[in-house]
Amino acid sequence: RGEYGMVDTGAANLDELRGRLLFFVLGRSVAEVRLQLPELRLEALRVDLEIGALAVEESDGASPLAVRNAVARAERVIARAKRPVVVEQAADALRARQKVVVFVYLREQCEEVARELKRVAKCTVQCVHGDLTPDGRDRQAEQFRAAERPACFVATIDSMGVALSLAGADLVLFGDLLSEPHKVAQALRRCYRIGTIDRVLARFVVGRGTIDEDKAHRLMDKLEVITHTTGHGDEQLVA
Repeated sequence: RGEYGMVDTGAANLDELRGRLLFFVLGRSVAEVRLQLPELRLEALRVDLEIGALAVEESDGASPLAVRNAVARAERVIARAKRPVVVEQAADALRARQKVVVFVYLREQCEEVARELKRVAKCTVQCVHGDLTPDGRDRQAEQFRAAERPACFVATIDSMGVALSLAGADLVLFGDLLSEPHKVAQALRRCYRIGTIDRVLARFVVGRGTIDEDKAHRLMDKLEVITHTTGHGDEQLVA
């Protein structure tokens, strides 16, 4: 407990936490259900961006709201700066006749990436964000699964629920990073799940010298804590 309430910037007593959680957490590993999944590869693509200084400074007297607004502005600028790289990566895979899923954070980014890919790749491109109804979202996912290669599915991370399947994707491209590991893991599990036959490459686009790098470090730290406390080690969980 700190001066302003509970401190949640780290993790301690993980073995005790793991013991307490196992009474309430039901998890089935891939090995336990005898599910044979192909290889999943994760990689970071670090890119230089043409942007000005975007350091978010928590100066003396800055309110939490002001800091959050500054971060939100920086995220939008970074997303726009990364857009050409995201489109280029997806388009290259589509030209190689692959199935590609692109995850981003902002709705405007989702629409712009989908629009650009329709123009340069000239193939089936689905676009899903929070404005779509659950039925409409399910139809888009079904059309992507049924489509012949090449095909592309562009979606905001928050719009992807646990019941959706995007099995069949060869490349999963994360154009934006989040600090919430469960959202990233859930989005990835839409593509790497029951029904996956070929190996899957998940690529995270990280802007050098931006808050992306801090998000990437936080994400990995949190995933390590979650892996330890759920008691599954390096085993893959069925989603």
